[in-house]
Amino acid sequence: MSTSEAVFLTPRDPEWHRFRAQGVGSSESPALFGCGFKGESAMAVYLAKVLPPDALAHDEGTRAMRRGTKLEQALAEDMAERQGWRLARVPTQLDVKGDPLVSSIDFVVLDDAGLPWALLECKTAAYRTLKWGDPQLEPDGVPERVLVQVQHQLAIGLDWHGTRIYPRKAFVAACIKHLDDERLYAIDWREGIEQAIRARVREFWKLVEAKTPPAWDGTEAGDKLLRFLYPANRAPLRRVGDADPFAALVRERCDVHASVLAATEKRDALDQRIKAEIGEADGIALAEGAVTWKANKDSSKTDWQAVAGDIQREMALLVSDAEAERVAAAAVKANTTTKPGARVLRGPWSK
Repeated sequence: MSTSEAVFLTPRDPEWHRFRAQGVGSSESPALFGCGFKGESAMAVYLAKVLPPDALAHDEGTRAMRRGTKLEQALAEDMAERQGWRLARVPTQLDVKGDPLVSSIDFVVLDDAGLPWALLECKTAAYRTLKWGDPQLEPDGVPERVLVQVQHQLAIGLDWHGTRIYPRKAFVAACIKHLDDERLYAIDWREGIEQAIRARVREFWKLVEAKTPPAWDGTEAGDKLLRFLYPANRAPLRRVGDADPFAALVRERCDVHASVLAATEKRDALDQRIKAEIGEADGIALAEGAVTWKANKDSSKTDWQAVAGDIQREMALLVSDAEAERVAAAAVKANTTTKPGARVLRGPWSK
């Protein structure tokens, strides 16, 4: 496996995020079509384009993601050995056709002349939870999320030592159920999907350029953006009339709150009826699955404030009360940090 002379950045590098801020990445496109993982939304993509690169680089992702990145190299090497491929890596790519598209390609497959003729995308970790087809029956039977990603990569192509090359095939190597369950899919470039991606990205990028967030969707990304835009309340309370759109928004929020409370009460009553039917049994088996009512493992909790008080009293037996209080106060001061209070939304529904 050969590697280009270029410097390869990682998500831990602010420069990597600064480069990707120039467009929508191939791993981000699926979110714009509603087929991303949980938490991957248009709002999350927008957040990645407006947050400072240093803040994004600070977020190292989940342990599963980091482990999956390491496994991709081994998966690619094994697949290359099986297929007799020669692989190479290329830096993150930018679209040259005028659209804000960015692509981080895992590997490229080289022909006998040493030119890229196909892309190779490797999937491990969380991708096992997606729906994969049998490659013998469905050579392109990858999940929608993966299909959009590789079509995005094929649309951009790659810069190969100053020459723009557009491979028209991508392979997806995936570990599905376990590490030995390796599958290889072949995806052909589809013009219709490329045009759909370009159109969707162009519309989304108008929001980025206008500094206008997508529709608020209740996701964690939306909460992060609000904290970034409005970290503190610095202006006094302002008043609006009943005809103001904000008043209608609050009334809708009150209605939703009331319906949630009613649904919660109904749920709690149903839970009690179900528990009464189970009685002293572990549960009841149904065709849909078992319903159980069992105790979790015992847990323990330490009252550290009480522990500190006991230690202080024991110290007082060895030294003076004043010295024991001084040591305790110093320990409290050394281990106390001030955390800014979070902005909490309250309204008529809070009553």
